[in-house]
Amino acid sequence: MKKSKANQKEIISAAPLLDKFFVYGTLKVGGHFSTRFDRLRKSDEKAIIIGFDLYDLGSFPAVTKGDGEVVGELHKYSDPKEALAHMDMIEGYNGDPDHDLYKRIIIPVTIKGGEQIDAWVYVFNNKIPNHAKKIVNGCWEI
Repeated sequence: MKKSKANQKEIISAAPLLDKFFVYGTLKVGGHFSTRFDRLRKSDEKAIIIGFDLYDLGSFPAVTKGDGEVVGELHKYSDPKEALAHMDMIEGYNGDPDHDLYKRIIIPVTIKGGEQIDAWVYVFNNKIPNHAKKIVNGCWEI
């Protein structure tokens, strides 16, 4: 049975409200959009996600499922609902899988010492453009 878009949005909005986010590009500390979250960010630490690939799309990166590792940061926010609203706008996400630029999913993120923590991450929701370059070392340089 195919789910309607309204049902999909309800399922997405009913997802748990995590206060942790894995960021790998313009949202990293020092990135283009980082200062928008300074007052909300409680902590940040180096982290990786496994089973994903990172691409350079020009002015921003994109993560897709793959066979690599992506290096980024695990951020924790004092007001995750507000952080989600801002991030969703930046990432072109509104819960419509047919039109969103990115999809927001919960995945395990590995931090120092090998501990895994569930966090939100934005994964590219389109075909990677031909001009995009795979970032082999998995790290978007700011």
